[in-house]
Amino acid sequence: MLNENGNKKIDMFIHDSNHTYRWQIFEYELVYPLLNENGLLISDDIDFSYAFLDFLKNHNCRAQGLFDKYKILGILSKKTCKQKFITDLNP
Repeated sequence: MLNENGNKKIDMFIHDSNHTYRWQIFEYELVYPLLNENGLLISDDIDFSYAFLDFLKNHNCRAQGLFDKYKILGILSKKTCKQKFITDLNP
């Protein structure tokens, strides 16, 4: 999907695969620059590791969470992040 995307931005990415710290961080960092300015990064089971919280901290973002007695889902809107990435800057 990412290779076929070209220069287009995506509106939403949902992480619900391998919940190890290393894999979560990898996916967040890979997808974040591809999100449009109002894009959403959604991650299931954010309580399995500190990856989602570390990503928020490292990129100065705020997020919301949805909780029930079995699941914790993190929702990040790119517009809440204050840090710009090189790939986000227009020449």
